[in-house]
Amino acid sequence: MVTPMLFPELDDFLRTVLSYVKFSFDKKAIRSELESHLWDRIEDYLEQGYEEEAAVHLAVEGMGEPKEIGIEADEPSKDIPPTDIVYDLKVDEKVYLDDTVIEFTRVILKKNGELSIIYKYYDTRFWGRGWSLGGIGRISDNLENEYWSGSGSSNGGIVTKGIRTFKDFDKTAEILIISYDHFNRSYRVEIPLKAGDVHE
Repeated sequence: MVTPMLFPELDDFLRTVLSYVKFSFDKKAIRSELESHLWDRIEDYLEQGYEEEAAVHLAVEGMGEPKEIGIEADEPSKDIPPTDIVYDLKVDEKVYLDDTVIEFTRVILKKNGELSIIYKYYDTRFWGRGWSLGGIGRISDNLENEYWSGSGSSNGGIVTKGIRTFKDFDKTAEILIISYDHFNRSYRVEIPLKAGDVHE
């Protein structure tokens, strides 16, 4: 497998992207994700008959501007003051819908009862996204509460980052449930809410 240590162009690209990521604990995951995406592209070019150096160059060039990617990859929850947080859970839940990978990365509960779900998604095919993710699905908890009035935002690019926020989340809930069932695509994710850092 091609490694960035052997190809300065690839390593420089990754370093530049990460220089725009402010949250240090996110950098390892973002680097791993970008490397995986780049290697998928490189392998496609190698299969087409390109030499390794040319394949790396084409893969890096096709990713776009590293500064823009770094800014887009920066965590969308960065504006939440730590003093307003009841708990901030770093999670690692990944689901697949066709060629799209969706990763749930953090769950944040604020003292005012607002729960934020932070996620990202991207297409595994190097030539582009096959479809647009319209929403992350039905939100509920182990107490059979359902949360409908969510607000959210996302930004595009190679990896799309998103955040969904729901009001009046039950602080006694122990499991967050995200379920999706549309157009013959479905998944169910259960996230324990007492597994991370709790700030009272």
